[in-house]
Amino acid sequence: MNIKELIDFKTFIFNWGRIESIPEFKKLKNCEQNPKWHGEGNAWIHTKLVCEAAANICREKGWENEEGYASLLLTSALFHDIGKIVTTHQGKDGRWHAYGHEVESEKITRRLLWDCDPYGFYFREKICALVRYHMMPLQLFESKTALEKVAEISREVPYWNILIMLKKSDVIGSIQEDEVSKQADFIKLDTLSRIADRMGCLYGKPFDLDFSEYKKYMDMINKKRVNVAVMIGLPGSGKSTLAEKMAKDEDSVFNGAVIVSRDTLRSEMGFCKEGEKTVLSKHNENLVTEEFNERVLKAAKEGKPIIIDNLNTKRKYRDGYKSLLSNYDVKWTYIYAEAPTFGDNLERRRGQIEKSVFYQMINDMEMPESDEYDTLSFVKTFTDK
Repeated sequence: MNIKELIDFKTFIFNWGRIESIPEFKKLKNCEQNPKWHGEGNAWIHTKLVCEAAANICREKGWENEEGYASLLLTSALFHDIGKIVTTHQGKDGRWHAYGHEVESEKITRRLLWDCDPYGFYFREKICALVRYHMMPLQLFESKTALEKVAEISREVPYWNILIMLKKSDVIGSIQEDEVSKQADFIKLDTLSRIADRMGCLYGKPFDLDFSEYKKYMDMINKKRVNVAVMIGLPGSGKSTLAEKMAKDEDSVFNGAVIVSRDTLRSEMGFCKEGEKTVLSKHNENLVTEEFNERVLKAAKEGKPIIIDNLNTKRKYRDGYKSLLSNYDVKWTYIYAEAPTFGDNLERRRGQIEKSVFYQMINDMEMPESDEYDTLSFVKTFTDK
């Protein structure tokens, strides 16, 4: 998807005709909203009002020549509620609700922006983070650990100023029954802006933000005894090739690492041919799991670095490794690998995985959250051509 076909970041004008032709956005017209918070009507009307508010902020800031900031705010405003198409339902109270829509919005945004022209996957993930956390600026005021959460989220959302402006646009684009409460929201957002500024994370950090500068707020970085790298990515993303390079890199902490892969174990245990991708019976998969766990624990016991080379696109599997190694002090390094384009994934797994299965994997993908890892790296792999 070419995002510039949807939004002009110089004039801050949205191409609503083109946007409406995208099925996911068209479905927003059928998403009713709770009139207590959204007297303006359905989610399509709300989205347009939020985008208009975001565009006005861009004009007030004079961002005609600041495409970076404008692109982040306007794009996240457009996608922020797209998840309501799958979460909206009428509750027992007779009102419409969309609980968890921000999580689903992130998933749908990632799928629609998978091959995002002209900005690429770093831009896509910044948008996904802004969309996922667009409710958080006001939710923080109900938290007993607000400062810690600001620091945590700053690892994924490097622009708190944009996140706060996004939420401000969201509030402006909502017609609420309680106007006093709405004005209180603006005061809270201004307060949060000052807090983020004092913490040094208001105006942006690199995407792979070094969390150590927030040590005074959270004691999360300790010396670890075992280094574990968790490779994450779709089939054909280049994870295995990258893992092998890491294990041979003399300058890497993963030099000489034990690489543990379910695909490799299946072939070593005689369940399939080398390089073949297959899913076994439940009994045989359990045998693979037993061998997998045994090798991981053996490497940890010997103090060797470990590289876990599976898909790992679901958090429950990544959390499973933590349970497995709960008796060890582990430094968790997450490495997300992505092929240059979706077409490269298809080509690398031609005849093995259907296109529809890939789409489902993208839709179900759960990107790493800030409380999962010590360090997170994003790697764009190269084609084999």
